[in-house]
Amino acid sequence: MEGKYIKFEKIPKAPNRKTNIYKVITKYDNPEILGSIEWFSRWHKYAFFPCQNTVFETICLNDIINFIDELMEERKNK
Repeated sequence: MEGKYIKFEKIPKAPNRKTNIYKVITKYDNPEILGSIEWFSRWHKYAFFPCQNTVFETICLNDIINFIDELMEERKNK
């Protein structure tokens, strides 16, 4: 999935890992990693882990929320 300014890339899963990790990166010519979306076991859901010193506005935050919602819907339907 891609948002207006960001995109999500799945990281190859380690053999002992049950859930996927996704990098959140900018869509610019020189992409920057903004954070990751990973399973957070205490909350039993995916969560966004931003990199230090990153700033987000509402469009990017909504894209991140929508992506997490899609991941949770996929998980629910398995």
